[in-house]
Amino acid sequence: MLCGQYPEQSNRNHHEDERRKEKWREREEKEVEVEEKLEEEEEKEEQCPRERFVSKPLMDTLWAMFKLNKCPTRRDSQSLAFEFNMTVEQINQWFHKRRKSYNEDMYKQKYKKRSKR
Repeated sequence: MLCGQYPEQSNRNHHEDERRKEKWREREEKEVEVEEKLEEEEEKEEQCPRERFVSKPLMDTLWAMFKLNKCPTRRDSQSLAFEFNMTVEQINQWFHKRRKSYNEDMYKQKYKKRSKR
C-alpha cells in the first residue's frame, strides 16, 4: 500500500506527533522554571544570609549535585559527608528536603496550568 492511500491516517499520526512534541515542550518549560526558581532561592540566600550551619562552598557543591542528580548515590553521599565533615544522614536529609520542595513546586505549576485551561 502506498503512504498517501489513506491520508486520514497520516493526519492522525501527524496530530499525535504534534501533541507529543507539545507535551515535551511543556515539560522542558516546567523544568526550566523550577531551575530558575531554585537559582532565585540561592540568590536570596546570598543576599540576606540566615544563620548558616554549613559553609558556602558546601552549599554550592550541594546545589550543583542536586541540579545534576536529585537523588545522590550512597558513594556520592559518603564522599560529600567525608569532604565536609558531616554525617551521611545530614547530607541525605538536605537532599530529601530539596526534593520535597522541588516536587511541590512542580505540582503547583502543573496544577496552575490545568486550572488555566
